[in-house]
Amino acid sequence: MKIALFADQLLGWQGGRDFLRILFESLKLGCAAEDEIIMVTRVRRDSFPWRLAQIGKHLLSSFPYDYRWIAHEMMRVSGGKLIERITGERPRFVTSGGNESQRKRFQALRDFDVAGPFLSPPDWIDRHAWVGHLFDCQHKRFPHFFSHQECVGRDDQFTKVLRVAPVVIVHSLDVKADLMTYFGPVQGEIIALPFAATAEPRWFQLDETKTRKKYRLPEKYFLCSNQFWQHKNHGVILEALAIARAQGQPMSVAFTGQMQDDRNPGYVRGLMGRVEALEISDNCHFLGLIPKLEQIAIMRSAIAVIQPTLFEGSPGGLAVADAIGVGQRVIVSDIPVNREIQQYVGDYFPPTDAGALFDAMCRLREQRSPRPVREQLLAEGLERRRHFGRVLRSAFAMAAEGSR
Repeated sequence: MKIALFADQLLGWQGGRDFLRILFESLKLGCAAEDEIIMVTRVRRDSFPWRLAQIGKHLLSSFPYDYRWIAHEMMRVSGGKLIERITGERPRFVTSGGNESQRKRFQALRDFDVAGPFLSPPDWIDRHAWVGHLFDCQHKRFPHFFSHQECVGRDDQFTKVLRVAPVVIVHSLDVKADLMTYFGPVQGEIIALPFAATAEPRWFQLDETKTRKKYRLPEKYFLCSNQFWQHKNHGVILEALAIARAQGQPMSVAFTGQMQDDRNPGYVRGLMGRVEALEISDNCHFLGLIPKLEQIAIMRSAIAVIQPTLFEGSPGGLAVADAIGVGQRVIVSDIPVNREIQQYVGDYFPPTDAGALFDAMCRLREQRSPRPVREQLLAEGLERRRHFGRVLRSAFAMAAEGSR
């Protein structure tokens, strides 16, 4: 089977790039020896001359100028180079232009059996088999986190994919159940990908103590690694730290992740105000977005990772998967999707109960458990990733067979 792994819709944010790497590496493990994986991207909105043209258009038509956007366009890495960094593979390109030219160029790459994943139906792919990909139904569970236009747009996107895709991959059984509840019955097959927490060998290279000292962290601390989006529920950790301080058992938490929520620009400012009001500034260490290897080193030396989220599309989210991959303990919010990984979880707490979180933090702080050795962690992660790859390949094979 020849699989065209289409990367464009995954390159725009860090989580998508991480997922692309997982897809590629898992397929290599799960595919048969005679299978072939073709990495595909488009040139449009990527080449440096095109970006210079867009900057010129901006300077001619806009005032005041958005200098941050200009700087970003000047420094942005092209999709082709990103794919090569992520997977080590040089991608094949689909040229820009109308649907007809895209179709001809894509088919000219070489014969393939199935392409994907696509977040929306690719109308230029003709009758070739393809696999859809939907993240989650957060806009249904928490519509107040979205504008009305965003909810309508997502509903339209999901409906189109579920109506025409022969196979749709999702990140959890919880997402599959949501899709059936809000959009069912559907035409094709929805396949929930298995949990595939896996560490990379290079994650164990950085010295934990040196990295901790670089960021001026105390010897004992917990870690919360999330983007600062309102559904990540950072506030419950602040309340738990206030309880710890009031009871004479002060604890520290390091926070990593980009401190910005475009849907709610005042969210981070409100959190910082809450820190001051609760008088827990000395207990909170906001590190922002830091290099991945340093984040992992900080994760490995923490007491445990806390995931207080109100909603996730995949069990625990990326931070919990990374923590389990390196053998770190996790305290996670007790929501249905997180119950899918209960064999790996150190403790659960109701996501709005700061007292329960404080109790869980106390329990794990007092517990001493031996950390699995590096070789064992890598072997276990490899087996999870191989199983993930087999399920993923079966999804592509199912789409190819359905097309025939």
